[in-house]
Amino acid sequence: MAPEDPAVLVAAMTHPDVHMVTLTVTEKGYRLDPASGALMIDDADVAADLSNLSAPRTAPGFVTAALAARRAAGLPPFTVVSCDNVPHNGARIRQAVLDMAGRIDPGLKNWIEAHGAFPQTMVDRIVPATTPDDVAANEALLGAADQGMVKTEPFTQWVIEDRFAGPRPDFESLGVQVTADVAPWEDAKLRLLNGAHSAIAYLGGLAGLQYVDQVVAIPAYARFVEALWDEAESTLSPPPGLDVAAYRGELMRRFANSALQHRTVQIAMDGSQKLPQRLLAACAARLEKDQPIDALALAVAGWMRWQDGVDDAGNAFTVDDPLAAETARRVQGAAGPAAKVAALLDLSAVFPPALAADARFARAVANAHLSLVERGAEGAVDAFVESLPKS
Repeated sequence: MAPEDPAVLVAAMTHPDVHMVTLTVTEKGYRLDPASGALMIDDADVAADLSNLSAPRTAPGFVTAALAARRAAGLPPFTVVSCDNVPHNGARIRQAVLDMAGRIDPGLKNWIEAHGAFPQTMVDRIVPATTPDDVAANEALLGAADQGMVKTEPFTQWVIEDRFAGPRPDFESLGVQVTADVAPWEDAKLRLLNGAHSAIAYLGGLAGLQYVDQVVAIPAYARFVEALWDEAESTLSPPPGLDVAAYRGELMRRFANSALQHRTVQIAMDGSQKLPQRLLAACAARLEKDQPIDALALAVAGWMRWQDGVDDAGNAFTVDDPLAAETARRVQGAAGPAAKVAALLDLSAVFPPALAADARFARAVANAHLSLVERGAEGAVDAFVESLPKS
């Protein structure tokens, strides 16, 4: 509906009965600069929305246009609920909308700031990308084709910040957790589920493993994931109600679900925007306590090795990332593995300068990267596991 007839969608969101609007986008969908967090006003679609909101092209544009229409009609704003797998999603869509509104009408921005609501949320459910085979299998089962089908796992969790602009459903009766602070839940999910997913994607994908369940079926990889979780768990402040040990056990069972066919290459997408919250934040927290980051560093080095666009068997693949052209330039211009690591660590849009300048971090990542180059991903994981204390 949105691309074909944007006015219809804006009108639907302007209806007096609408009190809540949900959206699900990727990191790129917020149109915020990864380094500054500001609206990307040079983006062609953002520029189009700023010049004329009658036919929005972006997620912030649609929300801003609908809120502007509600204000003009004397209606209160709706609550904007992001349901995506993006950290600080409420703050991000709020920033994008306020930036856009402020450039179009400062009065609109003030009204949204005063009366609108953009709660933070945490959604935990693994959703592999739908393939033509999935659509065909679903059609055989139901007797009807559904091009919009979504394949997912049985597990689900939804946590929402208690911040609303008006009426809301009785979320609690539906099993949703409404809380004053989503951050501890989000950190646990990002550093345990998503951090492990990224590590599996790069270290498994480089070894030619197509699916997540194939990766964790290999004992050394499963042991590596547990070591990664050991490091990440030490950086968390679990909220009441979160049993981390039970969550880790459930995660491994979810990863082992072969019916999902969750592709490593899908998880590997947009790594430059995922790495900071999934792996680098835990690295920084560990180093603040002068704790080792060997497992985390191997995962980070896996992302760096992925930027070469060639797996361990010599098969070329496309690095699907907003910064792919920049990382390719840096990798291709470096003379040797150490120079590649240094060139990528200098990428401030990914690596916080203070972390990149930490000699302990740089050394750990460089050593891990060298192991990947010399041994390949599976060999590097084997060597890492062999180095762990015997229990």
